[in-house]
Amino acid sequence: MDAFATCSRLFSVALERIHELHLPCLGRVAAAHLVRHGWAVVDDWMDAEAVAEVERLAAASACGWAEGGSDGVEWRAPEPRHARTDLATWLKAGERPACEPVFADRVLPRFDALAVDLGELMEGVGSRLEVQLAHFSGGKQARYRRHTDATADPRPESRERKVTCILYCNSTWVEASEGCLRLTRADCENATGLKARPEGARGTAGSTMDIPPIGGRLLCLLSGAMVHEVLPTKADRIAVTAWVA
Repeated sequence: MDAFATCSRLFSVALERIHELHLPCLGRVAAAHLVRHGWAVVDDWMDAEAVAEVERLAAASACGWAEGGSDGVEWRAPEPRHARTDLATWLKAGERPACEPVFADRVLPRFDALAVDLGELMEGVGSRLEVQLAHFSGGKQARYRRHTDATADPRPESRERKVTCILYCNSTWVEASEGCLRLTRADCENATGLKARPEGARGTAGSTMDIPPIGGRLLCLLSGAMVHEVLPTKADRIAVTAWVA
């Protein structure tokens, strides 16, 4: 069984019944796309004011850390560096930056609500949540090479990550900034690529989808089924990622 089929067994609701669910945070359209294709995009998922504040805090803190300063945020340079060039920090309750109002009052509660919606689609899923803030410094061919976030596992009770949920916090992103996230289904990654906009929703076997990291946009993907990479970016690139298990 391929990775997409394996991970799709996590869904406990048939596609034709999604319209009956109450999914205030994810939405029925995105939920149906996630079930059908393994990924979904929701634009304007977070308001512009919150996005700009996350962007401001992350940029100031990460840049200060890179220059040898410290403001109490525990940034790290994840290994291996030949595969990824970002700085990252876990968002933990009571610690910076999670205790900052924009995270404590807006971003983290929003991800908690999203996990509840995902639990409606995947029975037994949503009780475990890891959240991370990442900062790519532009102008250094920043990127994150091809990978999946989990091993494909159809068991809700497993410790594997089930859904990767990414909030982009790049309020001034333009096409020249680059840094799109490229998606490929794990079982089709060697097939001929086909570039498409998120709204194209082709789901063609072997196609790739390039997702621009537009501020306020949410991207959800099946952690064990979707190969993804951050393409080289020419501008600073900030995202908050939650892994739902």
